[in-house]
Amino acid sequence: MNQFCTARKQWDSYQISKNMMPKFHHSNKEFLFKLAFSNGFSNNGTLGYSRWSSRPLPTLLTEGETEVLQRPGFFDYEVSSSPQAAEWHMNFANNEIFSAWATSLLAQDELQVAEHPALIGMRIEAMKEGISLWSVEDCAPTPILITGVERRLSIDTSPNEGAGIPHGIYGNYFRNASESQIARATTVITPPTNSNILAIEAPAYGSGRYTSNSIAFILSTAYSGFSAVLDESQLSLNASTVRIHSGFWGCGAYGGNRVLMLLLQMVAARLAGIDQITFHTGDGSGSLPFRESYEIYQRIQRGNLPVDQVIDLVADYHFEWGESDGN
Repeated sequence: MNQFCTARKQWDSYQISKNMMPKFHHSNKEFLFKLAFSNGFSNNGTLGYSRWSSRPLPTLLTEGETEVLQRPGFFDYEVSSSPQAAEWHMNFANNEIFSAWATSLLAQDELQVAEHPALIGMRIEAMKEGISLWSVEDCAPTPILITGVERRLSIDTSPNEGAGIPHGIYGNYFRNASESQIARATTVITPPTNSNILAIEAPAYGSGRYTSNSIAFILSTAYSGFSAVLDESQLSLNASTVRIHSGFWGCGAYGGNRVLMLLLQMVAARLAGIDQITFHTGDGSGSLPFRESYEIYQRIQRGNLPVDQVIDLVADYHFEWGESDGN
């Protein structure tokens, strides 16, 4: 086992889906769950779990080949046409992963679980078996990776005046949506596709200016997670190309700075040797912070710079914390 991998487990996808009996706190979540399995169960391989320790940052930001892309909208979990390419999608994790699956909320984490309901079964089984679901331990990141989980639903949370949901069904709006509105916004995927997920937690609820220490911690968290993705892609998925899909990690409920959080993910992807990172920036307002972060990234990524110097250069931009969006 890789020296940074601290735990590993596999479950049969069919058994974990068929045998789980979740109890929801809101009827809309139960409705989505029933939709997800409305066409029955499928025998679709194994669901993998692995947990990884944090890693020290490299000393140098060397020249690399990481491609940085921006895409409007949200995760579509497009299946790669190349069997040699591993696609990974971020879970903007709480410190205990997938913990709000039963609630009335439908933010990034809960949406991902609703579309991949076997994550509920995985969480239930992991708790029974004493397998850690913590993405942070002793104030250090412990990335958790999930491979081969079935995606059974595609849920469009965007505003839709014609359907009677002018604000959409994202976040706290989900609890007041009717079943017919949810059904119109949801597509059952037949046959299900498979997704790979990286869960890491961003710092939360800060205020004022980001310090060099806080910037270093965010960079270390992203680097530890992205490096684990690279290792797992080679170990378990036999992939020669690794692509990560992310977005405004830590910028919703946690109130992180959008420009800074994108920028540090770009640097972390480069440090980890990721081939491509795509940022899904939501509605039109997400394009500007992406452009700002990418311009800064281009200025600091030339040549071989000490990582400590990169952190200080980023700190010199005097990034300020934002505010929680309540989701």
